[in-house]
Amino acid sequence: MAGKLLEVKHLRTSFFTAEGEVKSVGGVSYYVDQGEIIAIVGESGCGKSVTQMSVMQLVQTPPGKILGGEVLFEGKNILEQDARSKEMRGVRGAGISMIFQEPMTSLNPVLTVGQQLTDVIRTHAHVSRKEAWKKGVEALAAVGIPDPEARMKCYPFEMSGGMRQRVMIAISVACDSRLIIADEPTTALDVTTQAQVMDLLVELVHKYGKSLVIITHNLGLVTRYAQRVYVMYAGKIVESGTTEQILTHPEHPYTLGLLKSVPRLQDRQEQDLIPIMGAPPLLSRLPDCCAFLPRCAYACQRCRDERAPELTDLGGGHFAACCRAGEPDLHRSEAAGMPASPKEVKAGQEPDSRKEPLLKVEGLKMYFPVSKGIFGLDRKTVKAVDNISFSIRKGETFGLVGESGCGKTTTGKCILGIHTPTEGRICYKGKEIGSLPKAEFAPYRREIQLIFQDPYSSLDPRSSVYSILREAVICGKENKTQEEITARIYELLRIVELDPEMSHRFPHEMSGGQRQRLGIARALACNPELIVCDEPVSALDVSIQAQIINLFKKIQRELGITYLFVAHDLAVVRHISDRIGVMYLGHLVEVTRSSRLYEHPVHPYTQALLSAVPVTDYYEEQGRERVRLAGEVPSPMHMPSGCPFHPRCKAATELCRREIPALKPVGDAHLAACHFAEPESSGDV
Repeated sequence: MAGKLLEVKHLRTSFFTAEGEVKSVGGVSYYVDQGEIIAIVGESGCGKSVTQMSVMQLVQTPPGKILGGEVLFEGKNILEQDARSKEMRGVRGAGISMIFQEPMTSLNPVLTVGQQLTDVIRTHAHVSRKEAWKKGVEALAAVGIPDPEARMKCYPFEMSGGMRQRVMIAISVACDSRLIIADEPTTALDVTTQAQVMDLLVELVHKYGKSLVIITHNLGLVTRYAQRVYVMYAGKIVESGTTEQILTHPEHPYTLGLLKSVPRLQDRQEQDLIPIMGAPPLLSRLPDCCAFLPRCAYACQRCRDERAPELTDLGGGHFAACCRAGEPDLHRSEAAGMPASPKEVKAGQEPDSRKEPLLKVEGLKMYFPVSKGIFGLDRKTVKAVDNISFSIRKGETFGLVGESGCGKTTTGKCILGIHTPTEGRICYKGKEIGSLPKAEFAPYRREIQLIFQDPYSSLDPRSSVYSILREAVICGKENKTQEEITARIYELLRIVELDPEMSHRFPHEMSGGQRQRLGIARALACNPELIVCDEPVSALDVSIQAQIINLFKKIQRELGITYLFVAHDLAVVRHISDRIGVMYLGHLVEVTRSSRLYEHPVHPYTQALLSAVPVTDYYEEQGRERVRLAGEVPSPMHMPSGCPFHPRCKAATELCRREIPALKPVGDAHLAACHFAEPESSGDV
C-alpha cells in the first residue's frame, strides 16, 4: 500500500424535510488505501449511498446539506471546494468515479454509448473528438465488450444489463480515475454476469493500481472480493475490520444478524433462516441510546441506560460500537436469544411421487416473431422457450433457475395464460389449459396466481391495502357480505404477518418487505393451489429476504400451496425448493432434487452457476475452485447449432456443435441434457 488515497473524517449529512431533520450520515469516518478494495455493507436506508454521494458533493441541496467533517482525497480536503467549481468537477470522473446501481437510469437513453463516452473523456482529458472516440473504443475493449467499435454506435436499451454495467465501468477506465465507487453494482444481475462484472472490476484495480469501494448488501461479494469491511446502521459505522475479522468473529449484533440472515448453499432445506426482526429506525427520530437496541437479541441494561456507544478498538484494526463488544464468545451465546445455527422446522408432507402431478408441462415452445427494417421485411424468430417438459406435484416447490433471458419468466407467463404457447401442452389437474381461449381460462386465474418481482410497481399507488385486497377477495367464486370481506382481508394480513391496522395504509407508506407481504396476501386471496413466484426476493435486503423466505415456507406448510419459484439466486432457490430445473437459452439442461443438484451437478452450465455464487464462509470461499463462464448468453434470435451451451463450454466437441442433446436420466430422479453425462440409474422426476 502507498498510503491513504481517501480519508473521511466525521462526515455529517442531513436532509431537512417536513418531518424534521433526517440524519442520513451521522459522523462517519473511514479510509481507503491506494490499491485497496473495501466494502460498505448494511440494509437499505442505513446511509451507505448518501455517504458516498456526500464524498463527491452530489447531495441535492435543498433539502440535503453536508453539515460537517472532512473528505481528504490525496491529502486535500475536497469539501472546501464549491460543489459546482471547476476543481470539484475535475475530482469527479478524473479522480473519483461512481458506478451507479441501475445503469439504465444513469445512462442517457437518447444518446449512443459512444457519444456519452466521448463527452466524458473530452471533459476530463481535453482531447479532440476523434481521439476521444479512439479512447472510448479502447475503454470498451478493456472491459471485455466484444466488437467495441460497433457497440459505440449502440443505444443503452440495445444492450443487456451486464453490458450496460460494463459501459459504466468503461467510463471510469476512460477517465483514469484513481478511486471507483461501485454502488450496488450487481443488484439487478444474475450470478454469472455478477461474477463477470466483479472479476472485471477487481482486475482493473490490480492492473491500473486503482482503489475500489463496494457498496452492497450481498455479503457473498464481500467475502470474495473485499479486503476490509465497514458495517453501517442508522447512518453510522457500527463495526469495521478486515474481511476475515468481520466474517469469522463479528462483534456487533447487527453484523452477526446480517450473516445469519443469508441463505447458504450448504444449508438443509428444512432449516429456517434467522432474520433480523423489525426494521431500521427512522433517521428523523433516532434515539439517544443504541439505535439497534429494539432489534437486538443481546441487549443488556447498560444498552438501555447509556448513550449510543462509540467505536471501540478491539485490536488488530477491528472496531465495534457495542458495549458488549469483546466479551468472550458473545457471538456464540445461546443465552442471548440467537441460536448458533438455523433452527430446524418440521418439514411439510413430502410430495408423493406416485400422485398425478398438479401441473404438467410437455414440449412447451414459445416463439415470438420479430420484424426489422423499414418495411418489416427482415423477419426473425425469438425462441424464448424451446421444447421444455417438467411437472410439479401438489404441495411441492419447483425452482426454475438460470441467467437473465433464459426463458424462466416466459415459462411462468405461459402457465398463467398471459402467453398462448406456440407448441406443447400445459395440463393443470389433468386438464389441458395452455391452448384455452382467454375467456375459458378465466376460472383458472383464481387457482393459479402470481407474485411479482417488484412489489411496488405491481401495486396500485392510489389504492389502500384494504382496497387492493378487497378487489382480490371479491374475485372469488362465492358472494360475500361486507363483514365477510373485511374478515377475510384481516385474515390474509395475519397470514402474511402484517398488522390488520395497516389496512388503511397506502403502498408508499410501507417498507419493501411489507409491500412484498401485501403482494403475497393478494395472491392468497382467491385460495389458489399454485403460485408462480417471479423473482420475489431479488430486490430485498438480506434480513427482509430471510423473513419472506420463511414466510413462503410457513404458508406452504399450513395451506398446502404449490410453488413454481423463478429466481437467479441459487442459494435462495436451494433453501426453498424440493426440485430444481436449470434453464439455458430456452432449454432445460438439468432437473433433479434440490439437495442432489448442489451436491452432484452434472451439466457444465450448472457447475458454472454454482461456482459463480460467492459464499459467506470466509475460509470455504478462499479455498473454492472457480469455473468461469466466458462471453454473453447468445441471442435467442441467433441460436447456435447443436447444444445451446457449446459456445461457452470448455468441454465442447464436434458432437456438441452438431447435435442438440436430449434431457436423459443420469441418476435417481436426475435428468441432464449433456452428451457426456453418464447415466447411473433412471428415476421418475
